[in-house]
Amino acid sequence: MHRINQIILWLSLSTASAISMGQTTPVSELALKHLWELTGVDHFEPSGLSVCDNQLVTVSDRHSDQVFSIPRSPAATSRVEPFRSRLQVVDLPSQMRWQDQLTDTILRWTDKRLDWEGIHCDSRGTLYLASESLSAIAKVNPDGRLQWITPSLAAAVKKQGFINRINTGFEGVGVVQNQLFVALEREPRGLLTAQLHPLELTIERLQPVDEEGVSSHLSADFTGLWLEPTHFYTLERNYFRVCKRRYGNWQIEQCWSYQRTEKSATFRFHNDHYGMAEGIARLNNHLYIVLDNNQSPRRQTNRPHPLLFQFELPDGW
Repeated sequence: MHRINQIILWLSLSTASAISMGQTTPVSELALKHLWELTGVDHFEPSGLSVCDNQLVTVSDRHSDQVFSIPRSPAATSRVEPFRSRLQVVDLPSQMRWQDQLTDTILRWTDKRLDWEGIHCDSRGTLYLASESLSAIAKVNPDGRLQWITPSLAAAVKKQGFINRINTGFEGVGVVQNQLFVALEREPRGLLTAQLHPLELTIERLQPVDEEGVSSHLSADFTGLWLEPTHFYTLERNYFRVCKRRYGNWQIEQCWSYQRTEKSATFRFHNDHYGMAEGIARLNNHLYIVLDNNQSPRRQTNRPHPLLFQFELPDGW
């Protein structure tokens, strides 16, 4: 722990005017406060983050029937726990293409069937989950019953040039009143907003978001969303940054980097060519980012557990 504390102190004192990949938007470095190794679940690959009942909650893309909570403590490890009841999936979203129905038949008996990639919890404790494999959003009631609140949107988003390759689709989700936000991962990355009505869904806006002035050998992507009353925030895994955006035009107001933390010698994983951040959430005065290391071991310790970073909430948030 002494070595970890030294690294945290060094990271908290360091700032950067821009990250090394050469972006035009000024970026300061987030100050690391604490971290946890996430243990307790076999093959755990966290793929989203939210806050529910003052707890951090997450999903794993290899656990289709479960939502998890992440306890916070002074220790350097956190044993991930089940959150509420096990999910009760009884049907599939409507308007599924025959290709997706065939894929679901193949994946039905695997741990990747629903491929949860995003999670949002509203003020009433209702959970919303984004399924990448089905290109649809589900609502989970407190008793664990799951209801699809959108049809499969695969055809609609593919028509607009998205999901050109497997595993490049739904990655983040957020709901404000009846407005739905979805982050589309990459090639191209994009954002979608829609109105949720009792009997239908109306897509309001769906468009790509370009590189935004960043020169990088890694492709631009989105892997998480966090919604606040006046702004929303995008987690950009391959740019190692979090960006504050306006609801009206989606333009960036400010970005913060966590590259020095993720790429530090203490925390790096063996298989880290691409960024690993998969979920973002704010709880009180801290910002949380969870990494999915795809079970790759850490270089320094050879431990294969995912990491959860806790950062000080930055100025300008």
